[in-house]
Amino acid sequence: MFEFYNYQDYYCIIAEFCKGGQFYEEIRAKAPFDEKYTAYVMYQIFSAINYCHKLNIIHRDLKPENIFIVNRYKNNYYPNIKIADFGMGTMIEKNKFQNKLVGSIHYVAPEVIEKRYNEKCDIWSCGVIMYALLSRNPPFGGDTEEEIIYKIKKGNFDLKSHPFDKISESGKDLIRKLLTKDIKQRISAQDALNHPWFKEQKSRELYNEILDEKIVEKLLNNLKKYKKNSIIQETSLAFLVHNFPQMKDVINACKLFNQLDLNGDGKITEHELYKFLCHRINSDTLDDDIREIYNKLDMDNDGYIQYEEFVRAAVSKEKFLGENVLKFAFGFFDKDNSGKITFNEIAEVYEKSIPDKKNVEKALNNIMNEVDINRDGKISFDEFSKVMKKMLE
Repeated sequence: MFEFYNYQDYYCIIAEFCKGGQFYEEIRAKAPFDEKYTAYVMYQIFSAINYCHKLNIIHRDLKPENIFIVNRYKNNYYPNIKIADFGMGTMIEKNKFQNKLVGSIHYVAPEVIEKRYNEKCDIWSCGVIMYALLSRNPPFGGDTEEEIIYKIKKGNFDLKSHPFDKISESGKDLIRKLLTKDIKQRISAQDALNHPWFKEQKSRELYNEILDEKIVEKLLNNLKKYKKNSIIQETSLAFLVHNFPQMKDVINACKLFNQLDLNGDGKITEHELYKFLCHRINSDTLDDDIREIYNKLDMDNDGYIQYEEFVRAAVSKEKFLGENVLKFAFGFFDKDNSGKITFNEIAEVYEKSIPDKKNVEKALNNIMNEVDINRDGKISFDEFSKVMKKMLE
């Protein structure tokens, strides 16, 4: 979601445009799919769900209607997807169970029906999606809701009839592990990503499109040169990267991130960065150089390089410094469209995120003074623009 407007009679939400539309329509028009196509899609779903589960977020309504096609790859065939609609999503505490009955009937796990479940309910939904991709049919069909619920509770599904007689044993093994009734025995998203089926189908290699070496060199050069900027510079850059996901530089940075993220968990460790860079940096101080790059990119010091941290550092900053783009970023702070950013507007953005609650006003004044060059208590677009362009120095 990029923007939200509240009008007298309606709400208006501006979201990312996914030109391929709902993945449900793809299944309806073209399923059943072959294993390579199915693995390409499921690899992306598990990568996203694994990332969510590591953050203790469960989706609770995974289904093809909530998956969108952003674009396509390899002769306009393989879809690059995004998972949407976290309206049923929730945070979950470790070893705690949820008890709210939510989700769409064909994709709901048996433990959700029993109102005692955890993040593994998403894994069951993944199993239903994978089954449908390969066969065009749900594993637990029926003419009534009661009939479908009965079949889900029983947990029996057919992997012998056509087309499953043509599906690899490895693919069927993954489906069984996804649609295991006992949640303690059901596979995790991380283990699903590491299942041999994805290696057999070469899903990671297919998804992680190898970038042209010149593009990689340019992105790596940006990473090496990256320095931590002022708070407003970093916030503005984060806002712009978030709002321009289909800019070529952002897309390429995303592809490079996926190449480095060896286990597909949505974050890069120091080991993963080292493995990628050790053949690309010629230096007597290789370990120290890579550690310095890593520490600069781990902006929130959580021990990992997160996706947006990586992209902010990898993109060419000049792409975000045109006047129209800067005005867009300026508008993020200038809430009342007065043409000036005030102390109260700075406070609205940063107040809650300042850890030292005793010195909030001092911290806010420091942020303000970084940009308020003429010290008139307000930040003009000209002042904002000059500070942003310092990122190129």
